[in-house]
Amino acid sequence: MLRFVILLGVVNLFADLTYEGARSVTGPFLAQLGATAAIISIVSGAGEFVGYSLRAVAGYVGDRTGKRWPLVFAGYAINMLAVPAMALAGSWPAAACLIAAERTGRAIRKPIVQSLLADARHEVGAGRAFGINESLDALGATVGPLVIAVVVAWHGSYRAGFAALFVSALLCLGMLAYARRQYPNSAVAEDEAVIVGRFGARARIKQGDEVTAVVDTRALHFFDPQTGNGIYESTKGAEA
Repeated sequence: MLRFVILLGVVNLFADLTYEGARSVTGPFLAQLGATAAIISIVSGAGEFVGYSLRAVAGYVGDRTGKRWPLVFAGYAINMLAVPAMALAGSWPAAACLIAAERTGRAIRKPIVQSLLADARHEVGAGRAFGINESLDALGATVGPLVIAVVVAWHGSYRAGFAALFVSALLCLGMLAYARRQYPNSAVAEDEAVIVGRFGARARIKQGDEVTAVVDTRALHFFDPQTGNGIYESTKGAEA
């Protein structure tokens, strides 16, 4: 589980490097495209409003559908690809739309990623998991503007800076794909028990509801989740 937390932290490192690097120059870039100070303020404020208001919706959808990984991939893809696309923006309205798209992508994936990290709290510790993720986040947020500063100073172009961030965006998505491949069932550990419960209609329990159950392990039937074969008898025989 610690490995999963670190993997997500590295994903967020590249993500923060990408969009925080871009945000460090979006104001001057919009001005270069002809936007006034008022327009730049409105674009920035509207982007933040969209980003934060959609988080509750994304979190709710993730809980109700249980499709957390698809939402995470969609969010990161929008978040990451909108940044280098700004190198192609020919007007401030086009750049403003890409800024809104970047904020929307972050809003989609942020609450879902936090829920994935929460899965690791029992083994890693909630504080430790949060601390690792935030530390790597901060590292990316620090390096991103520095990368942009070097590229802009070298090439003298904001577009070159946005284009350079395509590398970190691809690294982010690549690490995310690797994390998904290593942990296809979110952050559920390989040695974590899976309990199957059966409820009748009178229970009024829906998918996604939290339930508290008292389990008598003496009455459980153990089986191999990979093959479906019962292993209770072999375990009993080994004890004898």
